[in-house]
Amino acid sequence: MPDKRNLSPEATQRKRAYDKEYINKNIRMKTLSFNENDPEDMELFNWIQSKGQRNGTKYIKDLVRDDMRRSGE
Repeated sequence: MPDKRNLSPEATQRKRAYDKEYINKNIRMKTLSFNENDPEDMELFNWIQSKGQRNGTKYIKDLVRDDMRRSGE
């Protein structure tokens, strides 16, 4: 997300470096792949996309949590 404050170029560079370091240390990402030639894959992809970017992530996390609860983990 862009910073709306008027920072000096040096401060902007330090903030970018800090943000990158924070993400590398604290955020874990998993990529999902969908085959555009597979109608079932695209149905799943479009469903997730319809949830919106942030809501799509929440939706997937909620599905995993529900599955974990059902399987007793």
